[in-house]
Order: sequence, then C-alpha cells, then structure tokens
Amino acid sequence: MKTLTLIAALLLAVPGALASSDSCDIAVLPAATLLVPYFEVHVDQPATIARTTIFSVINTSREPQIARATLWSDWGYPVLTFNIFLTGYDVQDINLYDVLVRGVVAPDDGTSSTTRPGSRSASNVTGNPHFLTGAAQSCVANNPRIAPAIREGVLAALTQGILTSCMPSRVGEEHPGVASGYVTLDVVGICSPKGPHDPGYFDEILFDNVLTGDYRTVQPNAQTGNYAAGSPMVHIRAIDKNGDLPYTFYDRYATAGRDRRQPLPSTFAARFIDGSASSFETDLLMWREPLLGGSAMCGDFGRNVAPVAYVVRFDERENATVLGTSPLMTPTAARVPTSSSGFPTLSGSGDVGGWLYLDLDDSSAEGRPSQSWVVTNMSAEGRYSVAVDATALTNGCAVAEARFRPTSNTQNVAASSCDISVQPAATLLLPYFEVEINKPQALAVTTLFTIANVSAHPQIAKVTLWTDHGFPVLTFNTVLTGYDVQSINLYDILAKGVINTEWGTRRPAEHGETNPNFLPTALGECARQPQSLSAAMLDNVRSALTSGSFPLMCGSGAVGGTHEAAVGYATVDLVATCSGTMPTGGWYVNELLFDNVLTGDYEVVRPDPATGNYAGGNPLVHLRAFPEGGKAGEYLPPRFDQTFWTGLTNIDGVKAGADRRQPLPSSFAARYIEGGAGGFVTDLLLWRAPQALAGDCASLAKNAEMPIAEIVRFDERENPAVLTQGSAFGVPNRPTTNATAAVRTSSPLFPALNTGDVGGWMFLNLDNKADAARKSQNWVVVRMFAEGRYSTDSDATPLTNGCVVPAAAQ
Repeated sequence: MKTLTLIAALLLAVPGALASSDSCDIAVLPAATLLVPYFEVHVDQPATIARTTIFSVINTSREPQIARATLWSDWGYPVLTFNIFLTGYDVQDINLYDVLVRGVVAPDDGTSSTTRPGSRSASNVTGNPHFLTGAAQSCVANNPRIAPAIREGVLAALTQGILTSCMPSRVGEEHPGVASGYVTLDVVGICSPKGPHDPGYFDEILFDNVLTGDYRTVQPNAQTGNYAAGSPMVHIRAIDKNGDLPYTFYDRYATAGRDRRQPLPSTFAARFIDGSASSFETDLLMWREPLLGGSAMCGDFGRNVAPVAYVVRFDERENATVLGTSPLMTPTAARVPTSSSGFPTLSGSGDVGGWLYLDLDDSSAEGRPSQSWVVTNMSAEGRYSVAVDATALTNGCAVAEARFRPTSNTQNVAASSCDISVQPAATLLLPYFEVEINKPQALAVTTLFTIANVSAHPQIAKVTLWTDHGFPVLTFNTVLTGYDVQSINLYDILAKGVINTEWGTRRPAEHGETNPNFLPTALGECARQPQSLSAAMLDNVRSALTSGSFPLMCGSGAVGGTHEAAVGYATVDLVATCSGTMPTGGWYVNELLFDNVLTGDYEVVRPDPATGNYAGGNPLVHLRAFPEGGKAGEYLPPRFDQTFWTGLTNIDGVKAGADRRQPLPSSFAARYIEGGAGGFVTDLLLWRAPQALAGDCASLAKNAEMPIAEIVRFDERENPAVLTQGSAFGVPNRPTTNATAAVRTSSPLFPALNTGDVGGWMFLNLDNKADAARKSQNWVVVRMFAEGRYSTDSDATPLTNGCVVPAAAQ
C-alpha cells in the first residue's frame, strides 16, 4: 500500500536536487526567500471597499519552517518584522489590510509553534534539524497581534514616509491614506525581531528551498475598480555554498554573500496597452534594489529614489522612442503608469499597445548591475485586471555586453538551465484556451495571447492549435519584424475565420538586415500566407475543438472531447519559413530555429455579467533552446536527457532531442480556495504532454485517459487526504485527464477533505508513466474566481524542473 510517508519522502527530495543546479534563473520553484515586489493598501477606507494586497506562503516540506516577514517602505527602509511559524505542509494567508489597519497578522495560533502539526508533518519541536537551539520555544509566544503604538508608527512610515526614530529625515514617499512598499520572506532558524538591516540577521537565516507563494491585489470598490490581479511571488533560491554567484540578493546587507540567495536581473521587456475604446491602462509594478544597505543612516534613504538608466518604447508597428534627457525617477518600490511623463511617448503613431525595453540598472559605478523586478498590471473598463511578470532579458548573473540587448542572454548558454523562467525563448506554450464561438463577441469568453520579438532580426512564429486530446488541427505563421509585437484573439480565428498574420515589409534600416537563419523559401512562402480560413477548414477546426470530430483527416474518429466552447492548447515555435508543416510531421524539426527571442502572455476575458465579468492572465510558458542559435536542420547534441518535443523527435529518422527545447516538470504544488464568504472556486488548468504525438488518429485515445501518479490535498491545518490507495498505476479507476483540461478542485478527480477548511494546497505528481526511463512533461496554472468579479491566474509551483527525477514513490 502506498503511504503518505513515502509521498513525503518524494517531496523532501526536491530542495536538495534543485540546489545542486546552481542556476541563476529566477523560476517559480521552492525557494529560501520570497519577494512581494510591491504592495498597496488603502488604510483610510472600510475593508469592504479598500484596496489591499494578500499573500500566501506554503511550506512544501514535512519539517516545520519559520518564515521571517519584513515590510519595507517604498524607499527601502524596513519598518516591520514578524515571524510566521509553518508546520510541515502548512499554508498561511496574510492580508496586509488586517496587518496594517487591524493589527492582526493571523489567527491566534496561526504564527505560533503551538499550532498542531498535521498527521504526516514532523514535530514542531524536533522535526527540523536546522533550527537553532530553542527555536520552537522562541515561537511559542509569537504574537499574531501588533501593538497599537507599533502599528501607528508603521502606518506613518508607509503612508507619510515618517519614522519617529529617523525624524526629521524621511524613509519613504508621502501618499496619505495609501500604505505602499514591498515584502520579503526569508527561511530562518529561530523566531526573533531582527530584520535584514540588523546585526546578526544572517546568523539566523537558513538555506532550504522549501517556500512557495503568490500574492493578489484586490480592488473591491465599484467606483474606482472592481477586480483583482495576482502573480506568484518572486522565488529566490539559496544556492549551494560552493556555487559561484557574482553577488547575491542581500549583497548590500550580508557580507561576502552569506545569504547565498540568487541575484535578480536588471533588464526587462514589459507589455503595455494604453487607451482605445476599452480605456486600457497599464501600470508597471517596479521593485529596485536599494542602493543603501543596512548600515545606512536614516537621512540617506532618499537616495533610493533613483533614475531609470534606459527605456525604449516600441509600438505595435515597431516605431521606437528612447527616453529623453529627463530620466524617470522611481523609488525602490513603485506603481508607475506607462502613460507617465517619465516614459518616452510615441507621438502621432496612433497605436495603443506595444512593449517597453527597460534597463533599470542604477549602479554602474559599482562594477555590477543593480537588481530589479517588474510586473505588468493591465486593467480596463473598471472590471478587468491582469498582472503578468515582465520578461527578464538576462538573469542576475549575466552582464550585458551593451546597453541595449537585441537578442537573448547568450552568456547563460553554457549553463543550459532546465529551470522554466520568464525569459526570451524559442517555444511558447499556451497550456489551455477556451473560446465561446457560438456567442456574440461582446458576451463570449475568449482567450487572447501576445507574442513579442525582442531581437532586431525579423522572426517567424508558427502557431499550432491542438485539441484537448493533443491533436493538431490548425497551424499558421505570424511574421514579426524586429522588436515587433503581435496580439492574437482566438475568437477572431475560431468564430470569424480571420487569421492574424501580416508580413511586416516596413523595416527601419537601423534594425539590421533580414534574418540570416531563414530558409531561402521563407520570404516567398510568407508573402503567400492566407489571411483567412476557408469555410470547410473553419468548420473542421470548430468541430474538432468542440465535438472532437475532424472529418478532414480522421473521419468519425475522436480527436478531442465534447465541450460547449472551443477548448484546447496552443504552441508557438520559432521557425525558419512560413510553411504549413504541422509539428507532427517528420520534416517539422528541420524548420525549427534555436534563438531565444520570443516572449508572450495570455489573457482570458469573461465579458458576460451573467456568467462572470472579469479577466485573468499569465505569462505563456517560456521554453528556451540550448545550445542556442544556428541554422534550421543543424543538429547539435541536446544538453537534456529529454526535450519538450521528445515525442516529435522520436519519429523515425529524426535525431533525439533535435528541437533542443527545455523539458517541463511532472510534480507541482498548487494553491486552492473553495467556498468561504466570497464563494471562491478554483480551477486547475492541467497541460500534459500527449502520449500519442505522431498524428495517428487511432492512437489519440491514449491522450484522453492519461493516468495521474498521485495527488495529496492539504487543508489549512495540514490535514492530508490521498485519492488512491495501492499501486499508483495498478489500481482500477485511477484518475486520468485529457492532454489539457480545466478541472475544478472540488471535482472527484481530487481527494476530498471534510474538515471545514476552505483553502489549502495540493501536491500533484502528474507523471503519466508513458516512458519508464523518464518522467512525463506537464504544466499547471491555478485559476481562482470569486463573487463574479474577481479572477486571477497564477502558475503552480513546480517541485522539480524537467531534468530532475524525484525519488520514485513505492
């Protein structure tokens, strides 16, 4: 019989395996430090209408952990520190409105070591061998309440920039009634009041990569906005002590890199939309490393308002404008509208969208770039809002060769990281889409996605739409000129038959010549692309994505499931020509290119007030090519045991791993909330690599019943529930799913817990056991809804990357 003890062993194998990679890429993987890059709380309004920021922290290990939270002013001054004691597999929500207005961190036992551990969690007292002496006892009196005098001082610092101990100097901007700043959470070995600026803090931190979390900004005021947006927190891992980091996240606080935390990057590509009939607005939530560390005097912190080094704005037709002589000045943590006068404007272009190249380095005299993070927050009509991490154009260990980096981070090629991070890539994955093709556009649920080319060369992105059984039904090419951005609304394609492809023939001379990696046939084939689907083809595509029938190729055989809406997933590959070749064709691999130059995001819009009146969004899954660069059809041995297109490259005559794309992982931690006063529901969007990829209609049944190895649900009090007993692959009625699916967490697919808790998290081992030599590839997105007005999409946390095989469950 399978036991939870063995599942716990599987979980515990993760942190050490990841630490050994010493990757500098910032990915959503269990970490030792979490960062909320910007928070905002309207402290002078009632809770029912006040904007607030809520974050969740999860302990993915069975050992207890202590997370030290520090709230910093927007000038980078630490104003409040508190400890969160997490029992094994624990989850804790922190609402900053409660902290700052009510003085309540958590329920009475929520931060104390007296909290009862779950049945499969280790002892709070002896369970963590890395705790410092007396750790559990130090957390017994870990008060979840904040004294009124302390709370008032914190509010003054976060709203007025005034701290009594620093007067008359300031520690932040003045914004009455609005508390803003950022939050760090560190794994530590004892409960104490020390913050990163205090002597001895780095004697207390630990180096286990066990924390994961996300945050949401909720705007419940119908007069000023009635929506929510969320993202994963920034996951900063501790690297093995023998790792060679050029500097660390706490470099300005910890001597000689004693924190061992990954550094953050300094350059980003950020999408924007401003204007149009829907009144789009885009804010950039920007975090920038404080220039002054823990030893600085209060009077110096105004220096943490620093200029942005370099900004280029590209509109949708690649017109470029560079920041002028008056650079944008931002504090350490800020919400900055992209329509701000500090950003370059595009006068006369008429475009409402595009992307921004941001070089946020403000410390060129130090011999290393400063660290930053950027989140793009787009809102519209007072009811839609999405938050998407901007694309990092390097990681924190790569130093730019020039100010503007037109291509990807070539200095990272040697590392061949398997970590899936939001960095320019050669393949993008939209793991799940949904389009109500039989409704008017004004009411229909639709999925939109955007592709940007961050290089000077033109590129060709081949888009393929797949059914939920992993059958490709439509492929088309989008030609991107240098620095181009292209948005695609799947309603236009699937309801109207309009393909959004246009060969960009206008090309400023300073952007360089045509792409030398294009095949000789590229320009001719791209010029002949159809702009719309024939009636017969459109009928077949619609039929495949709604009823699972594709008569054009498979007769009456099922190529997908039956749905009221069109459901499936999409892949976007960098290719060398505009052919109609499908990924399932053996020739396809000879058309792939290997430059990591594409980035993108998606949004799901639900415009019908009767069924939902909100939007959610997320970055596309970015899959990089290693080794990077080269001609189409040029085979270089892959640096991974398997690749994303492993099934494709197993076709006869195709060399294994010829696509060179990073593989995806198999195990995840996924947050959920079901019920409660807000009527929360959570869907998990599951993408799973098809077992049958060769386009054989008869074999597609395998992709409709892919088994799940194991699922464990933990509630907010760490009570576990397991769905299956016995062998994961030998029991009758084992859980199965399609290649892509949106599954409600209240579904019988998941184990049930009747404890009264409305939230928690799930451990998901989605290996479908199709190949005994390797784990199958998967991706999970957590989609939460509430009150018919809130929706957020956030990637679940992979517990490994695609190159790490966890210890097998017995």
